[in-house]
Formats: sequence, structure tokens, C-alpha cells
Amino acid sequence: MQDGAGLARDEKGLKACLNSVLELRQRAARIQVPGSRRYNPGWHTARDLRFMLTVSECIVRAAIERRESRGAHWRLDYLEKDAALGRVNVIAYDEGGQVKLRQRPVPQLPPELANLFQEPAATPAATTQTPGPRPPAEKRVPA
Repeated sequence: MQDGAGLARDEKGLKACLNSVLELRQRAARIQVPGSRRYNPGWHTARDLRFMLTVSECIVRAAIERRESRGAHWRLDYLEKDAALGRVNVIAYDEGGQVKLRQRPVPQLPPELANLFQEPAATPAATTQTPGPRPPAEKRVPA
């Protein structure tokens, strides 16, 4: 995951990563741990490995489908945001043991929250002033 689906991604690396994850999932399905699960870290590790590989596959498949850069998803082959992809969530789900993807529209934010994400209007440089030092705040002692 670090090599192919790290911070800076591209389609070639993501597809190579997906192939590696799928190969590891096949190998992980054959893992056997002797003994019971009680006081057996090997049993828990084998179980956790399957979950981690499933999550890894979901992440990589969604990253391949999202052909844009947005937030922590940075595609070297798609450096700009795509307005259409910004309005959907990519949902990964299980269908007969296979990871599938679908898109679902992002719910619209209530106006009071949407205002928090508005870009501030640019102010002309001539009218912008840097505030000077402030006096120390007055300390009040409870009576």
C-alpha cells in the first residue's frame, strides 16, 4: 500500500498495488494457525490480515476510480479537482465475495455549514492592514 497507494498516486502504481493486494488475499485465504484463538497472537494476526487486505482492496479500487486530486487523495496523473467527482462518494461493498464500487451523491450541506466552506472574497492589497500589537488582556481575580 505504501508503494502504490501512498500519498502521491498514479494509475500505474495503483493497478500494480491492486494486483499485489489481490495476490496477498489469495495467499491469506490459505493461512492456517494451529491451536485455539485463546492467547494465540498468530490466530488474531491471521484474522486481522484478511480484514486489512479487504480494506486495502477497497481503498485502491476507489482510488483508481477517482480520477482527480482532492484532499488527501493526490493523483499525479490527475492534478486538478473534478467538480462532478466532488459531488459523489465512492462506496465499496461486497457482492458474492468480490469488492464492487458504486457512486452515491454527497448529501447537500445545510446553509449554515456550507457557509463555513466558502472561499473568502479577496481584498485589495492596498486596503489590507496588518493589525498592530494588542495590549495584554485584563486579568480578573474572582472576589
